[in-house]
Amino acid sequence: CNNKGRNAGAVAEQAILLMLGVLRSVVPGHQAVCQGKQIQMKERLMVEGITDLADCRIGLIGLGDIGKATAKRLAAFECPCFYYSRHKRNAQEEAECGVSYLPLDELLSSCDIISLHMAVNEETAHFMNRERISQMKDGAILINTGRGELVENEALCQAIESGKLGGAGLDTIFPEPVQADNPVAVLAQRFPDRVL
Repeated sequence: CNNKGRNAGAVAEQAILLMLGVLRSVVPGHQAVCQGKQIQMKERLMVEGITDLADCRIGLIGLGDIGKATAKRLAAFECPCFYYSRHKRNAQEEAECGVSYLPLDELLSSCDIISLHMAVNEETAHFMNRERISQMKDGAILINTGRGELVENEALCQAIESGKLGGAGLDTIFPEPVQADNPVAVLAQRFPDRVL
């Protein structure tokens, strides 16, 4: 069944958790602490640098209940927030959410983090494919709290392995339930600092 908007807040928080988790290398950081290598991890991050969410341009694809809830929560981080949707919202709605509209090509090429907030249908299955991922800014992060079918697994894996994408935060992976030999799950084991 569909309970429209019922879990929008929880999913919005999950999207932001994934953004911060990838930016802050939360998985390898936790592993380093558990292995007694906390200082080495801190030194690595000091050398590599830490990006604040406030320094990132966030691009939301889809501005339904979850996209709006995500945008409103991102306002607290003071990051510029943009959106693409098939239907541009009116000025009042944009102001309430703290977002500005960008055409899809511009959103993909100019944002540091792209977060998917759309339903899966014939038009959106594999929406983030090789072509769209190639349009993304080099080193950008892809967040998916929608369905796994929105992202083409092979294209995502190639983009992470090549360094085209700086990371991915995935609430769901296709197909579900995820098996250990799923290429994206295997990738997450190889790149715990880039795939969450």
